[in-house]
Amino acid sequence: MKPDKPLSRQRREQLKNKANGKCYSHKDRDMHKAGLCEECYSKIVAKRGIKKPHHPKSMWETIDYSKSNDELAALLGVCKNAVEYHRK
Repeated sequence: MKPDKPLSRQRREQLKNKANGKCYSHKDRDMHKAGLCEECYSKIVAKRGIKKPHHPKSMWETIDYSKSNDELAALLGVCKNAVEYHRK
C-alpha cells in the first residue's frame, strides 16, 4: 500500500473548522447542515435544483379516480405516468 499523503493546508483548515462547529468555507459562521453555513448550503441546494415532492401511499388512496389521468396529474402536480402507475 502507498503511504498516506500529508493533508494540504486547506484541508487541515477545513477539518479544524469542522471540529470547532464552523462552516468549511467560512470559519466565522456556525454550521447549518452538512458542515456548511446557511449561505453555502442554500447555494448547493439551488445548484442541484428543487427536489420533487414525495407523495405517500396514503395520499394516493384518497384520490377520486373518476377523473382522467391528465386532470389528476395537473391537480397533484405529478406526471401522467405517476397517476397511471398508482391507478393500477
